[in-house]
Amino acid sequence: MSIFEIRKASDTPSQELIDQLLRWPSAANHDRQGEEMGNYIFSKVHPSATNPIEVYKMNFDTEQDLLNFVAKEMLSENRDRPIHLVRSQLKSLFDSPIWKLWCCRQETKQELQEAYQKVFGQRLDLRKSHNALIEKVKNDIKGLFQ
Repeated sequence: MSIFEIRKASDTPSQELIDQLLRWPSAANHDRQGEEMGNYIFSKVHPSATNPIEVYKMNFDTEQDLLNFVAKEMLSENRDRPIHLVRSQLKSLFDSPIWKLWCCRQETKQELQEAYQKVFGQRLDLRKSHNALIEKVKNDIKGLFQ
């Protein structure tokens, strides 16, 4: 069973994160503009991961329950613990509209608007700058899970 690891991106990375980045320099990085919600996804867990959240050992009734749990952990104040998941759990996260919106990979305001509308059922004020819209998206997503 392959277990993947999600770790918080940080300006002051832990030694475990540094080790992982040295082992996997091309790890997926969902750290749009240095946001505090940024993270790295590694295809292998750190061999001596400290106190990981072993999501792969948990049972969730729905994919939404999985998403809710992972989101709450990622948004918690003490977010230094790595999150361990299996491929199917990670795929469920990646496929969800809110995860795609969270990662803010939309290059235009219109793309961001479409993704936001899928999740929140509302339109964004496209008169604002792209960066201001991203900030609103991040805050709205935080509000859902806190």
